[in-house]
This record gives sequence, structure tokens and C-alpha cells, in this order.
Amino acid sequence: MNKEQIKFLILLIGTYLVVYGFCQFWIGVCAPGGLYWPFADQYLNFIKWYRELLIWLAVKIADIFDLQTLSNSTQMRIIGKGGVNIVYSCVGYGILSALTAIGIAIPKKSVKQKVYFILIGFFVFTVLNSLRIFLIAYYMKEAKKLSVDHHDLFNYFCYVLLMLGVYWWSRRRTRA
Repeated sequence: MNKEQIKFLILLIGTYLVVYGFCQFWIGVCAPGGLYWPFADQYLNFIKWYRELLIWLAVKIADIFDLQTLSNSTQMRIIGKGGVNIVYSCVGYGILSALTAIGIAIPKKSVKQKVYFILIGFFVFTVLNSLRIFLIAYYMKEAKKLSVDHHDLFNYFCYVLLMLGVYWWSRRRTRA
């Protein structure tokens, strides 16, 4: 391995561990018990805000199909179909951490290009995750009969999509 490859791997792994670790730490700070800090939970809980955004988008998807929903900050229900509780593992901060780490570590890209990659990736992942939440709520009765772990399936899909995005992005020429 050359120095550029080593630098990339160190930056990739280090950034991932810092971002993912910070998310884990912040969940601990904002969840009652242990390190709980009420001020952070009340005013700085970005994970809660992101979860609420995912649920809000899933409700908007249901609205497109004229489906009635009930929702709060952790649940979405489609009347007559089913519902889903959005726990921390549903938010996808592992995938978002990987996306951020790749965006930062990839060599030969400007800061502007890296920011665009991360923001577009967050947008695409957020829409896909909200669509997944909607589909799980809509097909909950049928999904209970299957022995498919939708978390793992969705994660595999997103990581493949992320790798395809990285491949496409890394092949594009950098503009000066």
C-alpha cells in the first residue's frame, strides 16, 4: 500500500469511528438514565429531530395514496394496515456515519464536492428510509408472516447503493 491509500484508510476508519461513536454517545446523553442530560434532550437532540423527519416524510408518502395515518415522535401507523415503532437502529446513523466518512476521506475531491456528496447522500438515504418506514407500516400484517429482517435487508441495499455512488463519484473528473 502506498501513503495515499494508508491515509485514506486511516481517515475513513477514524472518521467513521468518531461520527458513529458520537452518535452513540449522544443517544446516551439524550436518553433517560446513565449519562442523561435534560438540556441536550430538550434542545440539542438531533437524532430525535431526524427520526421525526423520517416519520413526517413517511406520513407524507401515505398522504400521496390518501391513506389515513396516526403518528408521534417515535411511531407511525396507517389506519387499517399496520404500524411501526422507530427505534434508534431504524434511524440509520451507521449508514449515515459511513456516508460521512467516505465523503470526507475520498481523495482528489474539493471540499465543495465532498459536501455535495454528503448532502445528496443524506437526502437520498432519508427519502429511502422514509419509504421503507411507509412500506413496513403498510405491509405490516404480511411482513409478520415472513422471516425477513428488513433492517438487514435495507442496510445491505443502502451499502450497495453507497458503494455504487462512491464508484460513480470517484470516476468523475475533478474540476479545478
